[in-house]
Amino acid sequence: MHRSQSGLNELKNRRLISISIIIILGAAVYANAIGGEFLWDDEYLIKFNAYIRNISYLPQILTQDIGAGSGRVFGFYRPVQMLTYCIDHALWG
Repeated sequence: MHRSQSGLNELKNRRLISISIIIILGAAVYANAIGGEFLWDDEYLIKFNAYIRNISYLPQILTQDIGAGSGRVFGFYRPVQMLTYCIDHALWG
């Protein structure tokens, strides 16, 4: 069975509308955080962390504590989180 062209177009339109709604709702939920200040450990994990400012620190990001780039020890190993900070810094500063 084949769908008609109008049926395919309707399906594409529904998907586009659904995706648009998800993006708009996601942006609306987090919009108030854009101008927010750093909290708790954010200054050490982001502001003072030398490792996220240069991709040459990739070996340290993949092997050391989450706060090592700022000279702190948090007792957490979270390389994916640190990689996202590194990518964000490279893209947005």
